[in-house]
Amino acid sequence: MPISRVIWHLTNRCNLRCSYCYVSAGTHESELSRDEALAVAKQINDLELSDLSLTGGEPTMFRHFDEVIASLRRDIPKGLNTNGTTLTPSLITRLASAGFERVTISIDSIQQYLNDLTRGNNSYPSILRGLKLALDAGLWVAVPIQVSQLNAGSLAETMLRLAELGVQSVKINFVEDLGYAIGKRLSLSVEERATLLRTISPTISQTRETHGVDVSAESSIPFPEFFEAFGEVACYCGHHRAMIKHDGGVVPCDAMDYPGGYIELGYPILKVPEHPLVEIFEESELFSVYRDATGFYRPRGCEGCRFYPPCRGGCRSRALLLARSLFVRTPLCYKGPFAEEPPARVREPGQT
Repeated sequence: MPISRVIWHLTNRCNLRCSYCYVSAGTHESELSRDEALAVAKQINDLELSDLSLTGGEPTMFRHFDEVIASLRRDIPKGLNTNGTTLTPSLITRLASAGFERVTISIDSIQQYLNDLTRGNNSYPSILRGLKLALDAGLWVAVPIQVSQLNAGSLAETMLRLAELGVQSVKINFVEDLGYAIGKRLSLSVEERATLLRTISPTISQTRETHGVDVSAESSIPFPEFFEAFGEVACYCGHHRAMIKHDGGVVPCDAMDYPGGYIELGYPILKVPEHPLVEIFEESELFSVYRDATGFYRPRGCEGCRFYPPCRGGCRSRALLLARSLFVRTPLCYKGPFAEEPPARVREPGQT
């Protein structure tokens, strides 16, 4: 299966310090040189992609950002994932000239106090200004809301206000125990997530039907209310998507500590532009095992589950991190960790 989507983390640098950042932005200084980045862009131009996303950190802080966007094929469908604080009319003009049609800007609450609790003091005005600049420029704007213990109570209000502002897409991202969130108890339990979705169900319907906004969600914890509200959200990491990290490492999934998680589990990480992106995707052990886990084998513990088609065992990286296997249902499943059946005891000769 060819690559159809690439997510490129141009840099790990960021001007915000979100308390839940899953890539721990700001902790890695290494990034590609100008020549290396342009060589990666050339490899991307040789692909027939359905989508390219430039992200970070804050991607606009990459030192060679303007040269990279100018070097990309204009006809590749692409978007920018940004915190919005660095957007200016001039930058938006350059993005449009390079063929960017959408921006993704995170905002955690329409209430400034709650937004700034997780994204940093006084970040709200700059984020909202960038959001309105993108909307005024006619770009397609998607807004992920990172839902945690701190802002869950304002989710319904935030969704409706964003719809009224004119955004085209809202995504409910449940904060997970990754990156900076580890140890902070920000993540909602499965019961809290289920209760929240039941509570805001009318708001989801209103946002979709009255305002025409696409509403989606992401949760590493699979649970019935999630699938009933959003349908199929199965993980297909490694099948059609590749992620290029700030130092050129190519991986199938972001829900894994980089680079330590993959290395600890024994999977070497190959890098572009030293290795061709297509070769890494098609031939590396790391991508091959993810493809097997997400496409060809039903994870143990999923037998007979009515939610298997939309779930497929949950996030494979979380299963690998927590259960040390890609081929078992995620231990975060609402049913709980899968307990392997102990082998039957063999009766020794002479035993009764």
